Amino acid sequence: MEIQKILQVGNFDWLNKLYTNYLPTKAQSDTSQTIGLIIPYKDAPDRYGNDTFNAIKNGIRLTIFYKLGFKGSMTQINIDVMQLMIKNHWRIADSKSIYPDPDTKQSIKVFYLEKINHI
Repeated sequence: MEIQKILQVGNFDWLNKLYTNYLPTKAQSDTSQTIGLIIPYKDAPDRYGNDTFNAIKNGIRLTIFYKLGFKGSMTQINIDVMQLMIKNHWRIADSKSIYPDPDTKQSIKVFYLEKINHI
C-alpha cells in the first residue's frame, strides 16, 4: 500500500511496527511498542462529468497506538505525519484527538487520509 511505503520512507524512529488491514492477535495486546495500523475505508467514484466518473477517491484510516510510557512529543509526531502525507499528495480528511484506550491505557491517534486518483 502507498501509505505504508510513505511511512517507511519517512523513517520514523518512534514507529516500531506497521500493519495493514488488521492487527495480528499478538500485536493487539502489545503495549511495549508503538504500532501503526493502515485500513482502507473509501474507494468511491469522484469527479463526475459526461455521465461518468473521472476519478476514484481513496480513503485510508491510519491509527497509531503509542506504547505505554511514550516519551516523545505526540503533537510533533502528528504534525510530522500530516506534513509527510501532504507532501505525498494525500489530504488530511480528519485528524481525531488523541485518546486513551480504556483497556490497555495506550494513547491512540487516528488520521483519515484521502487522495483522488484520476482515471
